[in-house]
Amino acid sequence: MHRVTSADGTSIAYDVYGEGEPIIMVEGAFCGRHFGPTAKLAAELGEQFRVYHYDRRARGDSSPSTDYRMERELEDLRAMLEVAGGKAGLVGFSSGACLTLEAAAAHLPLTRIAFYEPPYMVGPKARKVPATYREDIQTLVAGGKHGDAVAYFMTKLIGMPSIFLLPMKFSKMWPKVWQVACREEHIAEAGDYHVYDIGYLSAIVVRTDSGEIKAFRNACMHRGTALKPSQSEGNCENFRCPFHAWIYNLDGELVDLPENWDFPHVTAGGADATHNLKPVKVGLWGGFVFINFDLQAESLEKWLGVFPAHLDRFHIQDRYIETAVTKRLPVNWKAAEEAFMEAYHVKETHAGGRDYSEPITTYDVYPDNVNRFIHTTGAANPRMPKQPTQQELLEQMWGRRGSAEGSCPIVPEGQTARDVYARIIQKQLGEQYDQDFSHYSTAQTLDSIEYFLFPNLFVFPGLSLPMVYRFRPDPDNPDFSYFDLYMLRPKHPQFPPPPPPEPLFLDVEDSYTKSEGLGFLGPVYDQDTNNMAAQTRGFKTCAKGGQTLGNYQEIRTRHVHKRVNDYVKGSS
Repeated sequence: MHRVTSADGTSIAYDVYGEGEPIIMVEGAFCGRHFGPTAKLAAELGEQFRVYHYDRRARGDSSPSTDYRMERELEDLRAMLEVAGGKAGLVGFSSGACLTLEAAAAHLPLTRIAFYEPPYMVGPKARKVPATYREDIQTLVAGGKHGDAVAYFMTKLIGMPSIFLLPMKFSKMWPKVWQVACREEHIAEAGDYHVYDIGYLSAIVVRTDSGEIKAFRNACMHRGTALKPSQSEGNCENFRCPFHAWIYNLDGELVDLPENWDFPHVTAGGADATHNLKPVKVGLWGGFVFINFDLQAESLEKWLGVFPAHLDRFHIQDRYIETAVTKRLPVNWKAAEEAFMEAYHVKETHAGGRDYSEPITTYDVYPDNVNRFIHTTGAANPRMPKQPTQQELLEQMWGRRGSAEGSCPIVPEGQTARDVYARIIQKQLGEQYDQDFSHYSTAQTLDSIEYFLFPNLFVFPGLSLPMVYRFRPDPDNPDFSYFDLYMLRPKHPQFPPPPPPEPLFLDVEDSYTKSEGLGFLGPVYDQDTNNMAAQTRGFKTCAKGGQTLGNYQEIRTRHVHKRVNDYVKGSS
């Protein structure tokens, strides 16, 4: 990367490709050297020209600026022309095409120009834009509603259908973050594969013949056909394109090219192969298979932060999927996550507003991607005017974490209800799973211990609440999302676990109680889903423009939005 300083002091970042006649690439309003349609074109043009590809002011690696006037942009172009030797050709796209034409009209020293889709609207049939568009956008920006300002510009001025805004927002973060694609047990044997879909992206995770776990973009290198169906899994000897039968081995190498005489420009196999499958970065922890579509991303180890140190004692890698559910939720993925990040809602949503039913909960945030809560079960609310006895606490807990058959036992003198109930639950679960769970502490047995790893993974490492959550955006509608829920039980030390079950799919109106494996949690999740539907309706009519969050109880929600903004605003 190189830099040049414009007339007003703005630092302009640029790359240089190739040798020959100089040309300068001028991007669109929301594009840059590394984001947009011209990055690949710039490299290809570098085979014949000396290409200067720059980030327009306040974009990409160029320095921030609040002055976007045409005069300033033309000054930036003059600075780039000086770098290019005093004169050059311009290649402009979208609003960059407008800037190219303005540069020609201003008699800048140009050798040639090429432009594509300048968004001018002329003639009697031209679409009308709001007369107050400048004021409207300035008001949105001044109010901190930068996303709304972009949406207004793209839809009201450019005329882009609103549905196309989703991929623009999606591409800011999801292709760049580590996320769980599956568990290792999903791909236990050589040839086992699992397809993970997130938004418009799709990856095949596979165990190769050598036992290594690899991942590839789920697209044939011929004409882009998906090699495996969405959300599918199975076992195969190779990946065969269903369109024209191009065949790739489990290592992603193109090994068979039908009618290869017609493709002299394609080399299959060997060190000179040109059309192997595009790899996806893979990392492993706790029995989870993580992927990242960004091959330049930081390591999974760095991304995890304190996650392993806090959870390794629970041996998550030695657990198996007992229950799997995928539920379509009537809410945006971020709001869906928020619903499970605080216990503030428990009193009203799950306890019917009963006095002193607020759970005792601690919240923690760890840099950069981890947060947690610990929701204590069976502890008296200190606000109660009269504290319950240990016997009363045990009676309140009875049946909440296990079977309620039989009468509630008596709490021995000098012991706590929590300790007594924890031993009972350890015994009940030990009999159910033919294991000894007595080494679990009281907190590990009873409490709702929930760890979150940005952007979308929740792990409950406890004994009686062994859930894993994963949330995914709906690729077509921001008001919906997908909730993947696993119950992870400890593996038996002597016997192999059963294979992972096929997920039970629940649509928006389906109750969680259809899944027997969720037990008493089914109605609880239904209550949460009812809140989500109401929240989505409220989002549409609320004139406030944003949420009001508590400083402590909702600090985890603050953390998630801070990390999302790191990507949306370009600091990550």
